[in-house]
Amino acid sequence: MGMGFQSISKLNEPSYFQNLVKDRITTTGYFALRLVAPFSLTLGGLDPSLYTGESTYTPVTREGYWQIEFSTLKIGDTSVVEFPTPAIVDSVRIEPI
Repeated sequence: MGMGFQSISKLNEPSYFQNLVKDRITTTGYFALRLVAPFSLTLGGLDPSLYTGESTYTPVTREGYWQIEFSTLKIGDTSVVEFPTPAIVDSVRIEPI
């Protein structure tokens, strides 16, 4: 299921989720992916039973792919980026061999 914006659609069509929002089938523009078992896609909100801690809203800075900007990237305790940087949020699930 493509979740990108219409601007990158090969058919130049809104995504399934964009249509759900436009048609008011969902009242929020939130969706969430859980990439560990049990795998899930939640459209129109967040399911607090599937995560711990707090969620953070990050605005999309460029529509197409889900492009955001962040200012710090750490691997463990080591900072590898400490300045505003664009990034694309994407998902992938890798099956064990």
